[in-house]
Amino acid sequence: MSPVTHLLASWIIAAKTTDNPRDCRLVTLAGVLPDVDGLGLLVDGAKSLTGPGDDYYYYSIYHHWLLHGLFGSLLTAGLLTCFARRRWRVLLLALMVFHLHLLCDLVGARGPTPYDLWPIYYLGPFSRHWTFVWHGQWPLNGWINRVITVVLFFIALWMASRREDSVVGVFNRRVDRVFLGVLHKWRLALTSPSRTEPNPVHNPGTPRGSQTEGLAPESKPVQTRELSDMEKADQKLAPLVVKPKNDVPPNNLLP
Repeated sequence: MSPVTHLLASWIIAAKTTDNPRDCRLVTLAGVLPDVDGLGLLVDGAKSLTGPGDDYYYYSIYHHWLLHGLFGSLLTAGLLTCFARRRWRVLLLALMVFHLHLLCDLVGARGPTPYDLWPIYYLGPFSRHWTFVWHGQWPLNGWINRVITVVLFFIALWMASRREDSVVGVFNRRVDRVFLGVLHKWRLALTSPSRTEPNPVHNPGTPRGSQTEGLAPESKPVQTRELSDMEKADQKLAPLVVKPKNDVPPNNLLP
């Protein structure tokens, strides 16, 4: 698969299984470093610029032969463990993501033709025994690899928006801080509800600028008038008035 795909997959695993940025970077690099044996592509490209021919000798001979095997996994994991804080954890995780790289190349690294298969020489560069090849291998630039890369990309973005580091920090921590600042702003803009103030309600019967403008009709203050002295006296005497239980008409009263 593409080195970008390996990078994203390794960082997602490292971010979930390590507890400090240094070990996260080391485990991520363990999933990418197997492709160092493909740097012969640069030599072949330089040769093609200086002379005729398109024979990529170094890339086709040494890629998947030098470091895509047991020797490469032990060498890579051993070197990275020397710089780790939790060495045993980094050693095991580095071996795991390294072999995940081999598995991904085994299933999705085919060339343009159905017969252009990339084998895994597990005992290389010392022996061709334990050579693995899968005839159902899909193309390196096929749609399956593209879909996997896009899915991993969005998963890495989602994880980085909730962390203090991202896959960018594997290469440069200063650039990673800038990237995280932009990413967190995007997340807040997408998740925070929009704050809009309601328009004030204006009643036709209320003049503009009055204290009751903008209030609903039921929330307006109730206007009261001052009671007279006679009405106040009636309110004081009201509890003292006792009504008879049976109202008898006056004409039926006994003499």
